[in-house]
Amino acid sequence: MRLKTIKIALRKNRLAFSIPLAVLYVFLPIIGYFEYSHAGPDSSLHILIFAAQAIFPLSCLLLPMAHFVIWFNPYGHETLVASSPNHRCCTGEVMVFCLCIAAMLFPISLFFTLLYGPLVLEFIRLYAQCVFSMSLFYLCTACCKNTTLGALPIVVYLFLCVCLSDLPEYNLISILELQRLADSDSIVKYIILYVISFCFIITGNRIEKNSSISKLSHSEV
Repeated sequence: MRLKTIKIALRKNRLAFSIPLAVLYVFLPIIGYFEYSHAGPDSSLHILIFAAQAIFPLSCLLLPMAHFVIWFNPYGHETLVASSPNHRCCTGEVMVFCLCIAAMLFPISLFFTLLYGPLVLEFIRLYAQCVFSMSLFYLCTACCKNTTLGALPIVVYLFLCVCLSDLPEYNLISILELQRLADSDSIVKYIILYVISFCFIITGNRIEKNSSISKLSHSEV
């Protein structure tokens, strides 16, 4: 049932799925190719990691956005619920989107591993950034019941992370690490991002369920 509602949402907005794929499998390889051929492997890897962090966590928001635009719209919500009567929150879809991002990242990570060597930590870091962004997006949208208002704080936050990446004093509050490669010293930070993301999803789920109960009680009155 979860896949059915996702299919309905993505059918209405195919760009939501194609843009993240284009970033991973067209834009990043082009950057990697030109930098690799002109500056060598070391420089090109830093540029590639910078571009991946600056663009992909933002572009991956389009996946849940395609669903949220319908789900949190009163008329669209009725359509999705009609296709899945027992469907009362979209937490399951958020989890599916997180799995989709992992499935997108894995093949391209293997490809770049052939060029640069093992990139396991880079995969863990980039995936943590994406999951954090999507889960926070879910929480914000569940709170305000508006996709645009829900996306705005995440877009602004990621934009500031990029703009302030040169300033070390902001590294503690930034999920992006644009100026350096992932290393084992930061693995605790990545784990914390996953834990915080899980808390965001659980909180968003509770807010959605409480909202559904409230609507049901008002309708009965």
